[in-house]
Amino acid sequence: PMYDRLMSANEILLVKEGAYWDALGIYRHTGNRVLPDNELADLRLSQAISLINTNQADDAMPLLRQLKENKEHRTDVDYYTAYVLYSKGKYEEALPLFSAVQHSEEYQSTAPVYIADCFLQSNKPQRAYEIAANHLRNFPNTPLRQEINRICGEAYYDQGNYSNAIKS
Repeated sequence: PMYDRLMSANEILLVKEGAYWDALGIYRHTGNRVLPDNELADLRLSQAISLINTNQADDAMPLLRQLKENKEHRTDVDYYTAYVLYSKGKYEEALPLFSAVQHSEEYQSTAPVYIADCFLQSNKPQRAYEIAANHLRNFPNTPLRQEINRICGEAYYDQGNYSNAIKS
């Protein structure tokens, strides 16, 4: 069990550092581990994040489903499930999950951008613009500014406001 705990801690650390392939390599090499429930949940979440970030989202979904009832990871599970759905073009399914996490400290700077784009992709450009513009007011120095400008520009265009679309 001590070896399992050390390998799990190492994998979780690698995920936090963005070394997703390395983390998956450790998991695949060591396989299943005997861990307390809370540590096993942490490990499953880190594995799901690694899979998503290495374009293996379909493999991540079973792990996310297993964690759905885990209250400690509920926000993370909702966010990453929404991200996978969004990536597959399932905007209507992703929207309530992104909405559920948009006020959390960890996702307040990213979830509203996805929400705005979900509305845009669902042919609701006015709502998309409102959310994107509001987000830009709340986070003026966001690294996602270019994406927000794209959403605003497309929303203007979809509403026939071509001059503002060009400015965005």
